[in-house]
Amino acid sequence: MSDTTLISIPNTHGCLANSYFAPTQSVTGPGIVLLQEIFGVNNSIRTCADRFAKAGYNVLAPDLFWRLKPGVQLSYGGEDLEQAFDYYHQFDVEQGLLDIGEAIAALRNRPACENKIIVLGFCLGGRLAYLTAAKYPVDACVAFYGGRIADYLQEAKNIRCPVLMHFGEEDEMIPPDQIDRIKAAFNGRRDVQIEVYPQVGHAFFNQDRSSFNIAAADLAYQKTLDFLQHYVKAS
Repeated sequence: MSDTTLISIPNTHGCLANSYFAPTQSVTGPGIVLLQEIFGVNNSIRTCADRFAKAGYNVLAPDLFWRLKPGVQLSYGGEDLEQAFDYYHQFDVEQGLLDIGEAIAALRNRPACENKIIVLGFCLGGRLAYLTAAKYPVDACVAFYGGRIADYLQEAKNIRCPVLMHFGEEDEMIPPDQIDRIKAAFNGRRDVQIEVYPQVGHAFFNQDRSSFNIAAADLAYQKTLDFLQHYVKAS
């Protein structure tokens, strides 16, 4: 998109530079804070931001690894994969959540952003989206194959907004028993939707990875748009 840009988000701890902003092509629209995988705000994240911007959302992807190294953009194999896991192990989740809070505030202040904010993330970002929904007053949460959510189920009671989660049935990182525990934690919540896609594994939505499954990805994208239309745009 020609009007995408890198922006800096000043905060009390420094500055989230290299955060990617993709504005809606409509006059106004809700905001999405898009949370990265362990590979940084790379081409995949930017492409995803552009896609949701075209669907009517103002999308901000904050550079969550900025304390470790600003502007991380990694591929999915070799030394980049090793580096990604190194960043993952160094990443401070609590500091990251503070940064996400600053990103939410920055997005709310954008003139074209309606006063509705969605947190949406992938893998590490999926877990962070879940934890953000428990910490901040957002309007919806979408988590794609959020790793280790099952370790934070005590936070489920703190989430008041609608939630959509996508999981691959054959995801070795998130086995079926963990998905069952997540479902049980939200039992009775009609505004919580948990989708499990058969015969696909981790990162099935990412078109730049070998695990990409176009049928499951397209279905998950449409389910996400329908969910947001119902709970955010139509409300």
